[in-house]
Amino acid sequence: EKIYGMTTTFKARIREITDPQMIRAVKQRLDECCDLIQCDMQDGNSSEAIALALFEKTGEFLAEEKQEDVSSQAITCARGCSHCCKQAVVITDGEADLLVQTALERGLTIDLARLRRQTTCTTDEAWLDLPVEDRPCVFLGDEGECRIYDRRPLSCRKYFSVQEPERCDIATYPAGRVKIWHSLLVETLATAAFTEVGCGYLPGQLLRAIKRITP
Repeated sequence: EKIYGMTTTFKARIREITDPQMIRAVKQRLDECCDLIQCDMQDGNSSEAIALALFEKTGEFLAEEKQEDVSSQAITCARGCSHCCKQAVVITDGEADLLVQTALERGLTIDLARLRRQTTCTTDEAWLDLPVEDRPCVFLGDEGECRIYDRRPLSCRKYFSVQEPERCDIATYPAGRVKIWHSLLVETLATAAFTEVGCGYLPGQLLRAIKRITP
């Protein structure tokens, strides 16, 4: 039996499903997503191109599920509410390469010192041991905006709060207490991506990508 790099949310959603037919349908969709990624890899597409294709597919899945699930109308996320940008995030190698290339193309600076301090945290729980000033993503702007929003990783594209934005502040409210709207389709796609392409925490992934790409 294949071992999948399941996202935490995917695991939780699967445990909630009691209908065997639904479980089989999710498993089939997961296999389809894995096959899709494998085909892209076998075709010789770059890791960055695969990441972009995943972003496009994520948009399609989100549009499909939001249309079917009226609870998605309660999403409160907006530009500038950036508490989720101060949490540990997992990304693929291709996403890391794409982020570094985007930063170079747009003349964006990356705080390497902060990245190195962030690499000391290898679990979500350890992230909370970081000083508050070291938790923000290195791509977070001074006004709480994402400087690479159109190239943001898959992990950032699937997190939606349905509570007041300040409730997402894990420094004030314990992790896991925020009400989140999840797309099972996107969690399935993310699980497939993490399985087929591999993944790691953003700080370490970025530092390795910088070494690969910059002279």
